[in-house]
Amino acid sequence: MSAPLNTLSDELLARYLAHSATKEEIETVEKWLSQFPEKRKELSEYRLIWELSGKLKPSSATDKVDRAWERVRQKMQQPTPDIDKIRPLHGGGSGQGVKRYPLLALAMTVAAALALMFGLYYYRFEPVPEMVSVVTQEQTQELVLPDGTSIFLNHHSHLEYPAQWKDDIRTVSLEGEAFFDVHRDEKRPFVISTLEGEVRVLGTSFNVNASKEGPMRVDVVSGKVEVSNAVAKKLLVKGQGAEVQRDTILSLMANTNLLGYKTQIYDFKATHLADVVESIRNGYHVDLRLAKSNISNCRLTIRFEKEPLDATLAVIAETLQLELRKDGDTYWLEGAGCR
Repeated sequence: MSAPLNTLSDELLARYLAHSATKEEIETVEKWLSQFPEKRKELSEYRLIWELSGKLKPSSATDKVDRAWERVRQKMQQPTPDIDKIRPLHGGGSGQGVKRYPLLALAMTVAAALALMFGLYYYRFEPVPEMVSVVTQEQTQELVLPDGTSIFLNHHSHLEYPAQWKDDIRTVSLEGEAFFDVHRDEKRPFVISTLEGEVRVLGTSFNVNASKEGPMRVDVVSGKVEVSNAVAKKLLVKGQGAEVQRDTILSLMANTNLLGYKTQIYDFKATHLADVVESIRNGYHVDLRLAKSNISNCRLTIRFEKEPLDATLAVIAETLQLELRKDGDTYWLEGAGCR
């Protein structure tokens, strides 16, 4: 019987999470996620557990099994005595009835027994951690994690993290957008896992947009940030940014106006109106649109600091000699365009 359409094999999902899937397999998973959007949250949870389990140290169980297997392999390579010359200690027969035990089967039995023993130990003493989930809808939310890291979560976002971290890493999972001010800890990196890639820091401040609408974007406000995907890594410093997709990382200048949803500060310098609209839309959580594409290239130089929405839009329209119109919950900017 074939698998249900809304499921993929565990082996394929494991390769996808481990960044070892082929391009075709990645496309298969991405198509599956687009067809069944509810699976994104499920996969995000799996990814976080995957990241955590990769950092746990189950009493060196794997090392012990490897060493046991190596010892068995060495014995397999030793000369085997002629079994026909072996006589029973009692009975003095010709060797009939003496059983041959295949060393390979014995080795596999030993390795399987060791793996089972240490696997049971691992799952008994290293349970999957309890998870804390924070979801925003039409509001933002600020929270402080147990290590002192503060996070400002934008609307329609989902953050998940263990109730208690292990000693060697601090991992969270993000879908949506958030500003991070990470408490510095040289011994425990802070890792943000998303569907597009990973962000790793020791202690710094930066913004991560990992929404479904486009590639993950990272903008660094202070310190250093390492971003990575399945094929590459890039180190970013203050004033730098990047767009991260599954197979590419594009370097950018950091855009602090994208932090407006947190800071309520916008500092536009000869900025195209299309980019201004994007920043205002995201920061004020408002449906703002341009009536015609010919005004998208108008440039604006102005600074807003904690201004109400209506005042901000009125000043933009007046500065560029445009008209502001409201239709229901939608704001429209319209005009003849700019030279």
